[in-house]
Amino acid sequence: MKEHLKDGKTTDLEHVAHSLKGAAGQIAAKPLSRAAFLLEEACKRGEKENFETYLSLIEKRYLDFKDNALKVVKNYKV
Repeated sequence: MKEHLKDGKTTDLEHVAHSLKGAAGQIAAKPLSRAAFLLEEACKRGEKENFETYLSLIEKRYLDFKDNALKVVKNYKV
């Protein structure tokens, strides 16, 4: 995503955000899905001033999800 942003490929950035939104929704990562939605919508509207903000939010939401998922896996007993 950062490469698309750096290269000015807004359409590609929008498509990746859309895919991430759906994938995150499928695994119940709602905050991550919402952040991807915000970036997707900003791309559609051409709001380039918001791209980096939403990309940072996506990174934060991904790390939060990953940390929570690792806690669940660590505490899972077979």
